[in-house]
Amino acid sequence: LRPDQGRNMLGIYWFFLELPSHLLTREDWWFPFGFIRSTPTRGLGIIPGGLSALRARILCIFFGDRGDTFRSGAKIIVRGKLLMFAARFRGNAGDEKGLKDSYDIKGAAGIKFCISCKNAALRRYRTGGYWRPECCPDFRQFVPHTNSSIYTLADDLKSKHSTLSKADFEALETNWGINYNPQGVLFRADVRDILQPVDHYLRDWAHTLVSGGVAGTETSLLLDVLVAHDEPLSKIQDFADRFTPPHPTSKKDEWFSNKFLTSENVKYFVAELLLVIDLVYTFLEFWNIAAKLPLHVRCFELVRSIIGCCCHGAVEVTRSRYEELRRMVDEHADLFVRLYGEEACKPKFHHLLHLPDNLRWLGKVIGCLAGERKHRRAKAIGRWAFRDSEKSICVGMLNEMAQNFGRRDTRPVFLHDPTPRTLGLLSVLAATSATLLCGE
Repeated sequence: LRPDQGRNMLGIYWFFLELPSHLLTREDWWFPFGFIRSTPTRGLGIIPGGLSALRARILCIFFGDRGDTFRSGAKIIVRGKLLMFAARFRGNAGDEKGLKDSYDIKGAAGIKFCISCKNAALRRYRTGGYWRPECCPDFRQFVPHTNSSIYTLADDLKSKHSTLSKADFEALETNWGINYNPQGVLFRADVRDILQPVDHYLRDWAHTLVSGGVAGTETSLLLDVLVAHDEPLSKIQDFADRFTPPHPTSKKDEWFSNKFLTSENVKYFVAELLLVIDLVYTFLEFWNIAAKLPLHVRCFELVRSIIGCCCHGAVEVTRSRYEELRRMVDEHADLFVRLYGEEACKPKFHHLLHLPDNLRWLGKVIGCLAGERKHRRAKAIGRWAFRDSEKSICVGMLNEMAQNFGRRDTRPVFLHDPTPRTLGLLSVLAATSATLLCGE
């Protein structure tokens, strides 16, 4: 909301997993719980326990055993009748930083960067023997944590807080990958029958793959390989110029320039990277690059297919879909390490190995793109809110949603403001935008 960090905000949304799949990809059906500043001197910065304490409080509000909560049953009036319905917590979905702060764990800043694995450790700290680094492509070599084992670590950490020296205790936190936070979700007794820390730690596919993620890294590395094999970026750019992107302001004439490419990743927005991946894949097919780089093309084809499985909307994760996604993720991990080396593997490379199991736990392919799109409305409202901006944004968004529910179309697929057109003998409806199964 401002060029500096003075009005940085955290938005918290929630949704019902049992809604029809096509509605879960639309931002109107992601309900805002609230907004709070995330600066050191306001909002989260002055809450004891930070975001993890706030998460614990939210869980108690929604699913606690006191008052009217989803656990005891919420009362609503439908067509003049009083109904009661109950719900249970299914998980936290978010990017790596959001999940790390919600649990108040070390993440990539510690030695054990993954809350789901007992023996996952950054390779610069521990290698060999029991430990497996973030670049290990074999998911079967990781020893899984359980919900109870995480709580056991938290209890042990709490018991040693008053017995160890400050330096020894900080070293223990780093070794276990958990920060001691008495107000946090891992240490509050009233949250433990709500939160399952391993099962509810749900990695977002978009942040894992295309927002500073694995697909961006691989795109950058593949382009370097193509240049080294006499396929210059200018040739790829000329090929891309033959296509018209869906967004008229897309700067596609610069996509394959140093403005957007770095040695380790790319600088595209998510929508742009999704287009670039398709353009690069089409280039590989058109010029039969597989003839000289078969493994590189196969590896890129796999990451594109993994994204494709996640982009088709909130579809149900059947057994066959899970097994196919599991197979592709495992094959891609093995090829990626063989082709680009261990140094190219960041923690998100490991988190991608957990993605199939996270989606199977949810039962649907859920991503945070709808919530990210909703941020635009929050920014538009907050731009003109100068006092109590958190409340103004939340109230403004709730008012918009209440109005939209009365006039928005809930059909799975439809055009926005269509106009009739005639093409020869054919009469059609035309529009510049549409709502599809994958979103708006």
